[in-house]
Amino acid sequence: MKEQQFIETLRIEEGKFTHPEFHQRRMEKTTEEIFGKAWSIKFDSIEIPDQYRKGVVKCRVIYDRTIQEITFEPYTPRIIHTLRLVDADPHLDYHLKYADRQHLQELRAQRQSADEIIIVRNGAITDTSYSNLVFFDGQNYITPDTYLLNGTSRQRLLHEGRIRAEHLTPDDLSRFKYAILINAMLSLEENIAVPIERIVR
Repeated sequence: MKEQQFIETLRIEEGKFTHPEFHQRRMEKTTEEIFGKAWSIKFDSIEIPDQYRKGVVKCRVIYDRTIQEITFEPYTPRIIHTLRLVDADPHLDYHLKYADRQHLQELRAQRQSADEIIIVRNGAITDTSYSNLVFFDGQNYITPDTYLLNGTSRQRLLHEGRIRAEHLTPDDLSRFKYAILINAMLSLEENIAVPIERIVR
């Protein structure tokens, strides 16, 4: 039986890893939980090829008990104009960053004409298929406390006090102006912000 694999996706900016300590910590928690022994790669030991030392680059690390693959590619964010609310199985689990994303892809296939989905589990707002969410009401940045994956950017922004967590349901969306997608590659500053009225059910 093939060993379960996991992913770390890191942003490289002008030849330097961005916030590698959060990814290192997540790898340690994942390997401790699954394999009973915490370990992680020292990201500053990864040799970044010369052609990926300019601009914004996506580094993808696939691992289980050891590193299986490290790849690099220039990063271009997806264009997201519309979001669709999609109900998930109440038992959907993605608390670790599994390499097997089949369940998320099956949910994303329900987006119809929308560009991306918002996953609703047990009546609560969680994440998109590839990012955490932050909602902006004109003053405050609020992230759902019912996330599927506690992403590294989400953790860091909460730690810095720039966002706060609240329980959110679809009925709460009318309080907000925008839904913002964040992950290791998408900062709050360079946000993909979707007007609330472009979220469909």
